[in-house]
Amino acid sequence: MKHFFAVAVGIILTGLLAACSNQPTVHLYGKYLSQEARTLLVNELEHNQFKVVENTLDFPHSVEQSALLYSLIVQSPDAVTRISDLVNRQGYELYTVAPLEQGNHWYTKNSLALMLRPPGARGDTQVLTQDLPYEYRSVQCERTLRLLLTPHRSYTLWDPANAAAPLSQGSWHYRQAPYLEFRADDGIAFSYYSIKRTLETDIVSPISMLTLTPIQALAGAASCEFNYGERLLK
Repeated sequence: MKHFFAVAVGIILTGLLAACSNQPTVHLYGKYLSQEARTLLVNELEHNQFKVVENTLDFPHSVEQSALLYSLIVQSPDAVTRISDLVNRQGYELYTVAPLEQGNHWYTKNSLALMLRPPGARGDTQVLTQDLPYEYRSVQCERTLRLLLTPHRSYTLWDPANAAAPLSQGSWHYRQAPYLEFRADDGIAFSYYSIKRTLETDIVSPISMLTLTPIQALAGAASCEFNYGERLLK
């Protein structure tokens, strides 16, 4: 009898381990989510026996809204449905749920990519705070300038011909689209720019362009606009 129970328990444990090992890995793109939101999602996914790998990468350029992309060889048949339901319960709306036939090698295995924007975000035409930290170049300007926005909400404006002497430094704030506020370190000077995202094309490829247009310009930047462009290469 003891032998029978031992064998039965062994079979059950083996079945459970096999089921767990077949659960796919979820690659969670968390760039646009708060730490609290990411933690809630990870806890829920892990509670449902999914392995989660977080990253803060940009979405692929073909993905404009929240999406769930999955490998064609996902070993758990109901994984897509379970993850979709879980995400919906937490207030997110998946605009795309589809197999990924080519691309990043992560998804050619037993895995899925969960790419989420905050509830209410409108997609690629909307500029979120996480989209802004880049080095911008001046355009329509009498001089060549650079404007660096860091993820830590600091900024530096400088002339590459005299990089050791910044024209302005301080903090940037993005409280309400499409307006960006700059506060100089002296605590007195405030500057404001409007933000616009456009899609341009040259002979090489389409380009996603962020443009900062002055409303009240930074000191030393006169009426200069600032651009950051990223090629949308397939």
